[in-house]
Amino acid sequence: MRSSFWYIFSFSQRKVTLSEQKSHLETNIGILLKELTTSESEQNNAIESEDYELAETFNATIADVQNRQSRNASELRTVASEVENLRSEQLELFQNHLNNIGTYKSDAGAIQLYFY
Repeated sequence: MRSSFWYIFSFSQRKVTLSEQKSHLETNIGILLKELTTSESEQNNAIESEDYELAETFNATIADVQNRQSRNASELRTVASEVENLRSEQLELFQNHLNNIGTYKSDAGAIQLYFY
């Protein structure tokens, strides 16, 4: 059986890792949005100047950025789900800890009654 310290340490590590992942994915949202906006703007400029070949080349770039946005959003949902699981685990750890405290108090009370 592993010690409470190990569980707390593991929990803390996972919490930090998930926080870092979430921050990275949220930063990517802004980067991808800017990249998409820029590509669409450049494509519109090419269309306005009737450079349809250049405008066509932006289709692949736009599709790629949209795919990356989709993957990023999916990863963000996964991280959010893992954070929720971690919160549930945290509640369970706290409940177990409280139960252990109650058991220790009960045992201490029984020992005290035994000696008096």
